[in-house]
Amino acid sequence: RFGFEGTAFRKWKWRLDAEYVKGAVNLLDAYVQYPFTPKWSITIGQQKAPYGLEANSTDALNSFLERGMANVAFGAAGAERRVGVNLGYSGDHFHFNLGAFGAGEAVQRNADSPDETYSVNGRLVWEPIVDTGKLVHLGVSAYRATNFQTAAGTPAGVTCTGTTSATCSFTPPRAATPNALRLAGRPGARVDGGNLVDTGTIAGVKNATFLGAEAALVHGPFSIQAEYERLRLNRYGVLPSLSFDGFYVFGSWFITGESRSFKGGVADRLKPFEDFDPSAGKYGAVELLVRYDQLDLTDLDLSANTRKGTTWTGAVNWYLNPNTRFVLNYIRFKGQHSPLSVPANSTIAKGDIIATRLQFDF
Repeated sequence: RFGFEGTAFRKWKWRLDAEYVKGAVNLLDAYVQYPFTPKWSITIGQQKAPYGLEANSTDALNSFLERGMANVAFGAAGAERRVGVNLGYSGDHFHFNLGAFGAGEAVQRNADSPDETYSVNGRLVWEPIVDTGKLVHLGVSAYRATNFQTAAGTPAGVTCTGTTSATCSFTPPRAATPNALRLAGRPGARVDGGNLVDTGTIAGVKNATFLGAEAALVHGPFSIQAEYERLRLNRYGVLPSLSFDGFYVFGSWFITGESRSFKGGVADRLKPFEDFDPSAGKYGAVELLVRYDQLDLTDLDLSANTRKGTTWTGAVNWYLNPNTRFVLNYIRFKGQHSPLSVPANSTIAKGDIIATRLQFDF
């Protein structure tokens, strides 16, 4: 990722950055921000919509290589980075954001689509205790989104023989299907496109309502963090509404004594007591973590099949200095009625992942 940020005309803040991944360039943040007061501001442009703790924290500062499965699956429906306007407040103990958003800058729409996706998103955080080595963090977030598009959908008049668009055959292919949504989650790693759980294309989606709760507790070198999320899809006509949910919870221990820190209602950068310098007997900070993560995309009104994915992750984070970190994740996953099932006629997928990252950011 490469980016630029700065200040213009004394108060106007701006940011522009992009990422280069697998041969493709994607625009990330592209916005301007005006602070009315030291605590109130308005942000206009492509930005992260208010949504949860992990999603609104910088990816480079999250504790694991990837966010929880529900966080990614439900965020793709009505959050993540989108073009819009966002009113924000950040005080000593309260943080608040409320915004209206369209789609991302790469709008997906075709001749049959009435409009691009749009949503209203909000997040409220209360931190009654914020001190060095001590934190109590509680938050809620919500969004209401409509006018969905999916590039993996089925055009009108085409009948599929299975649960995913891969079983459909039609010419010419349709770039996007209006009023359709697909929810899926990968098992804690994004090296390939394999989904642990997948609803396939859900047709006739009128709108989606998301509710989420988040909490974190830090006491010295120990911390606990969790999020619970629920998504309800309202559909047109006699099509039944659908509900899905997911959560994660993890514990962290810095064996070298440091504490996780938060700033502005999100995770902040870790500063080791001692930067890595073997010649001086200094080896940075070491953090041990364990996480349980679950995404349940089961709804009997959609399918009689149970679609639930779970992962256990053990992790080691080695912070050589505030800008350099080595990450090791061992993930054990299981999925019911999973696209990853082997052999193909099986309904259970099980596997293991070892993933590492050497990360430098500034």
